[in-house]
Amino acid sequence: MMMMNDDRKFLNKIEIHIDRIDCDQYPEFVDDTITTTNASSTNHDESYEIKVEAENGKCRIASKTIWGMIRALETFSQLFYMDKQNCMIVIDVVQVWDRPRFRYRSIMIDTARHYLPLWIILQNLDAMAYNKLNILHWHINDDQSFPFKSDLFPNISRLASYSNRHVYTKHDIQNIIKQARIRGIQVIVELNTPAHGHSLAKVFPAIMSGCNNIPVAAAAAAAAAAMETLNNPSSSQKIHSNIINPSCELTYEILEQILNEMHHLFPSNRIHLGMDDVSYECWSNDPNIRQFMGANRMHSFEKLEQYHLERMINITTKLKSKPIIWQDPFDKDIPIPAGTIVQVWKDHRLLDDDPRDWQFHVQKLLRFNHTVILSSCYFLNLIQYGQDWKQIYDCDPHDFDGFDEQQKQKYVIGGEACIWGEYIDQTNFMSRTWPRASAMAERLWSHMNDNSNYDDDVIVHHRLDGHRCRMLARGLPAQPISTGFCEHFDIWPNLMSYSNVPALYTIELKEKNNEQSISSFHSHISRMES
Repeated sequence: MMMMNDDRKFLNKIEIHIDRIDCDQYPEFVDDTITTTNASSTNHDESYEIKVEAENGKCRIASKTIWGMIRALETFSQLFYMDKQNCMIVIDVVQVWDRPRFRYRSIMIDTARHYLPLWIILQNLDAMAYNKLNILHWHINDDQSFPFKSDLFPNISRLASYSNRHVYTKHDIQNIIKQARIRGIQVIVELNTPAHGHSLAKVFPAIMSGCNNIPVAAAAAAAAAAMETLNNPSSSQKIHSNIINPSCELTYEILEQILNEMHHLFPSNRIHLGMDDVSYECWSNDPNIRQFMGANRMHSFEKLEQYHLERMINITTKLKSKPIIWQDPFDKDIPIPAGTIVQVWKDHRLLDDDPRDWQFHVQKLLRFNHTVILSSCYFLNLIQYGQDWKQIYDCDPHDFDGFDEQQKQKYVIGGEACIWGEYIDQTNFMSRTWPRASAMAERLWSHMNDNSNYDDDVIVHHRLDGHRCRMLARGLPAQPISTGFCEHFDIWPNLMSYSNVPALYTIELKEKNNEQSISSFHSHISRMES
């Protein structure tokens, strides 16, 4: 029996209050309107309140929606810590009002370059929930593979996957979406066209462009033979010899059927259409395309690319969905239809031949009133020695000039960390992603009114290191951010092993001597008290 001092107070009651019990079937980020005071509408509000009272040993947790309650319970779980004797779990007496700063907080997974097993994707969903991220962008097709088991086109999984083991079935996808929903995460699929089409060429040679006057069938055979080269990541980014033929009506009949099948699997209000890295070499050498362009008075290949973009957006409109695209068409002065979200990925640190920074691209898009997602700072597949999480943390999507805060909040809706899969598979996906993605997650969630908590590298390092230890305790192989160890737990041998902790925990309420401003508590990464 554990003896305790009489003056200690203990948590004995937790009250849960949710205003809307008729929650939406699936979480969706709000993509049409936004105010300067709230990053969510009534149906998708992620705000919450937590109040831990010392007098009656009660904790009250309240939110407007179930999605807000999911975020609240995560914060509540992070308020606990062990006392110095490792014999009691303690929670501070606090009051928290919290809501996200950005409504789009995302991670992109690439399952085309390397297949990611189902358990890795599900483990990543856990990590996303621990970090209050709400969008999973699934880049499912590329040159190397298209691991989708289609009912309409069985040859996609038979010919365009690495093997019959490296595919995602309808049941797999439904399971991922179900588990994402439980964690308040929306899954957005990407069908990338017209470039990066080698895997599509193996299944649908008739809709591909002929290159260098090579007939389409021969070009498809060459694409199949090139798969050995494509499996070499060092060369895969340079190969764009097979690109979809926009002049062929069959192209859009097939793509519409694929998108329709995906739309019924992925209950999202958005579809990502890709549109990056479009090279005009094959189009310029295809006589059928040149004839089509002449008949339709297209005087440039930009007009042909615009035609393809408009056809794809028309398909998404028929599906009552809205498009997201990479920034590349806009860079060529191709008009972007209203309602399209543009994902900015370019920056001088990523492209040797382009000196412009991401701020330039965002500013240009905002001059045309386009809605923007920022990814330029958040390429997690790129690593360097040392604490590169600081560069990720220091990148703020609103850190650019020329627009007021209201315009920034209206048009720049969030950010997305991209984990491109050339050198990423199940062996290093989680450790490469976490806790580096946590740095972006706090930047996108926290309002950062109390600058001392977010500008001081020592404070941020302490908070992130503690959060990394927390993820280790929950079974996630998050890599270290510096030297040291996790005081109360370690990942080996049992993933979660506390020392000298009773089997039955008692939760002590602790009133802090130095009160912190309750209105400035916004961070999803709560501090670990020593």
